[in-house]
Amino acid sequence: MRRCSDGRELGHADNPAKRLLVISPHADDAELGCGGYMFRTAKAGDAVLNLVVAVGDVHFAHLGRVVTRAERIAELDRSMHVLGAERRVLFNSRDRYLDSMPLADLVTALEVTISGFRPTEILIPLPSSHQDHEAVFRAGVAACRPSSLTGSVQLIAAYEYSATSWGAGSAADAGRGGLYVEIGEAGLEAKLEALRCYKTQVRDDLHCWSLEAARARAKMRGLESNLDHAELFHVMRLIVRS
Repeated sequence: MRRCSDGRELGHADNPAKRLLVISPHADDAELGCGGYMFRTAKAGDAVLNLVVAVGDVHFAHLGRVVTRAERIAELDRSMHVLGAERRVLFNSRDRYLDSMPLADLVTALEVTISGFRPTEILIPLPSSHQDHEAVFRAGVAACRPSSLTGSVQLIAAYEYSATSWGAGSAADAGRGGLYVEIGEAGLEAKLEALRCYKTQVRDDLHCWSLEAARARAKMRGLESNLDHAELFHVMRLIVRS
């Protein structure tokens, strides 16, 4: 069951099969923000594609070493297997430098995927203090503008994740278009299992990128909406057809 912040329930039983496109700046952002919904959607037999914009070699300070693209792709593949989703990676060498490429090129790359996948729902990341997240949010807004390309898209919304607690995304207000999605215990456990696949990135329980933080956020969003566990999305466009 999906529920808006004003208590209205939104079902999709009478709609065509869903095709969910999740646009994520890096591997693990989608799982943090909407892993439960991805799992729920795939389990219902609908198509789920995680479009990861950049995965490259990155030096992780908490590990004191460079984590290679191959390691990160392996983690991503294991995570997508848990959630039952497909994945696609756009760029191999732009990780942490998406703000240095022309925005038009990034928008075009997103539009190509939208055109080919033909989604009925698109989720984009809220902006944060990370330059890549800001770039992907801006490109996502442009690519999802009202046009013939997005004419079949019923829902466009932005998802939250750990990094949005600091930066532009922290100003998002659930009272102005908040959509709470019930993920239940099964969805939460699948989300956490997917995050466990990122052995190079998961931190201890005192860190906002920890499993405990993900569990706490799902519980908090559930309490806000009288649900057990939930994920929160900020609606940018919702179309209800007659």
